[in-house]
Amino acid sequence: MIYRISVFLHVAAACCWVGGLLFFALVLVPVLRGSPDPKTGALVRMVGLRFRLVGWLSVGVLVITGLLNLAYRVPLAVLAEPLFWLSDFGKLLALKLGLVTLMLATSVAHDVLGARASAAALQSPGAPSTRALRSAASRLGRAVAVLALAILFVAVLLVRGRPG
Repeated sequence: MIYRISVFLHVAAACCWVGGLLFFALVLVPVLRGSPDPKTGALVRMVGLRFRLVGWLSVGVLVITGLLNLAYRVPLAVLAEPLFWLSDFGKLLALKLGLVTLMLATSVAHDVLGARASAAALQSPGAPSTRALRSAASRLGRAVAVLALAILFVAVLLVRGRPG
């Protein structure tokens, strides 16, 4: 029963994380991007800050439940065997862990750059440097969303495969 609860929490956290990323990238930002209202930048910042909290909490739940789920499916001793990592399941697991690591690093970079872009927008909203920061933060945000979708795809492959 603990494993099933852990899997449920893992899937719910993934829904929250990926759903929030996609909403932000595909709905909120595109709708507000062309708005002449100066308050739209503040709205994006406020929503971004709120989602940052929800998103990182979701990622924390994903990491914890992911480790629990892995421990349930694959004994720790097996993870230490080099042959495990040469199996199809081991290769997929390594790919997923690599993508998660890359997504976490990209998320941190996005948060740092996004904060710099927000601060610059308050000081000089139309400056070329502000636009460049916003553009870079936006690209990183889209990269995080693509990585999250790639992780979901690999996760589906993993749960349809057998450890071995």
